[in-house]
Amino acid sequence: MKLKNFERGNKEQKTKEKTKQKKRNRRNGTEEIEQKKLNRRNRTEDAKQMKQNKITKTNEKIKMKKQKQTKKQN
Repeated sequence: MKLKNFERGNKEQKTKEKTKQKKRNRRNGTEEIEQKKLNRRNRTEDAKQMKQNKITKTNEKIKMKKQKQTKKQN
């Protein structure tokens, strides 16, 4: 479907605004960088927490096995 002239102009204007915004962001860029750092920190903290949860689960399983063995011996 062909765009009418005014629609084409609107689309071009929107793309120009987007590129200007991107350039501004690159110049300022601090917010984006800070957000990326926060995201990275959150991912590493989540990974640490998941690892710790896994360790505690395995420790609990080991304890349960030991308890079962002691019950069988008695």
